[in-house]
Amino acid sequence: MSTRERDALLARPREGVRARADDSPEDVERAMPRSDASESGRGRRTVVVTLVLGALGASAGVAREGGRAGTAALGGAPGATCSREHPGYAAPFAGAFEHIGEWPVNYLRADARCGSARDGDSTVAGEEAILGKSRERPNQEKINSFMTDWSASFGDRAYAIPPNGKKKDVSMQNNSALVYNFVHVPKAGGSYFSNAMIKAYDVSGERHGYAYPLKAQPFKHMITLPLIDATQLHVRETTESFRTKSPPEYFGSERLKALYEKGSRMFIKGQFGMGMCDVIDAPCLYFTVLRDPVSRYLSHYKYSCLSGAEGKAQWTDEWKELGYCPLDPVEFMDHLGINLDWTVELAPGGKTPEQTATMAMKNLDSGCMRYLLTEQYADGLNKLSATFPDFEFAVKRLREIKNVHGAENAAKPLAASEEARYKAYANNATMMNIIADRHALMKRVYDHAVAKYEANWARPPRAC
Repeated sequence: MSTRERDALLARPREGVRARADDSPEDVERAMPRSDASESGRGRRTVVVTLVLGALGASAGVAREGGRAGTAALGGAPGATCSREHPGYAAPFAGAFEHIGEWPVNYLRADARCGSARDGDSTVAGEEAILGKSRERPNQEKINSFMTDWSASFGDRAYAIPPNGKKKDVSMQNNSALVYNFVHVPKAGGSYFSNAMIKAYDVSGERHGYAYPLKAQPFKHMITLPLIDATQLHVRETTESFRTKSPPEYFGSERLKALYEKGSRMFIKGQFGMGMCDVIDAPCLYFTVLRDPVSRYLSHYKYSCLSGAEGKAQWTDEWKELGYCPLDPVEFMDHLGINLDWTVELAPGGKTPEQTATMAMKNLDSGCMRYLLTEQYADGLNKLSATFPDFEFAVKRLREIKNVHGAENAAKPLAASEEARYKAYANNATMMNIIADRHALMKRVYDHAVAKYEANWARPPRAC
């Protein structure tokens, strides 16, 4: 198939294809994969989206250059991408990632269109979910402990992104990096941006080969696949793999250089990816999405306290016994501790909130950083696709299939009693003023980002 024919296929609308997106904006990013089928199907929400590459590539079973020589397409079925290793099960994305190879078993979903399950395979995904349940979900104390330790690991001052980039053995060409590192600020529209990255990885992999097989170490246990994991669960392992260039067949310098030159790309997602570009021996860029801090916090309060989202991950055992989160929005800020302040994710290592906020603003100004604003999401997507060729087709398809409005990942509606609680709090001027005061430094960072937004996108990107 010629490049022109491929591009024509990429631009062709496709209707009715179902895929599962990793829409985990809150504590799953910090902790465990979701595995409670009563809340999220097979541990993840299923959303209706139409993905980029249903018709792209050779017929099922034809080997094609991928993350590893010999990676072949999975079996095909109408509306499903079937596992070869586990009949009766389908990959999480239909009509996409055709040649990425087999997915880890906990990503598979039962699908009758893929035939009958073999003896011993009938509960393969369910067994993995049961194993996942045996892992302890971190409570707020453990989340805060991790964030404190992670931030302290950066030394005696806030981490600074090189303002004008960092020289690498492989220089960046044509505004195209090898690694796109998305620092995910929860409840700011990050899951929408994750969908753009997933589609961009699909385009890159089907055109030029995937950077790694999903079932190899260290990827197989990641909770953000097909994106590389920079969540609490795996950020240290991911950073160490890039730092030590191990295993070399995926992270070695020559491997990264070869991937970049042929057009393959890597995409990282998680709250704790800041600083990781320093140890990547190839062009690397940071992205994030920001939202008005008070609006973001109130959304977080509704999601984590009132809704008890992500398996009530931020509830105490006492609240679980009560059956609800009893805290008002002011009390919940105290409960969150360091986790309240998302500027730590942009500038870890700061010894005071003022130092952290100051460095966060400088990092946002770096040539290695690009950011979108939830309140201007459509414009940000335009800028993303116009600036970075690796996102051009992905953003085009995403905008065709998913309304950019509502990109702040609105949770399911609250129960009537919880909605009444929330409205009473929102109408309490004293309470809202306290929340605004507690977010003053974050608001300063956000206002800085709004003021510098056009200038940030107008200058040429620099690789870190």
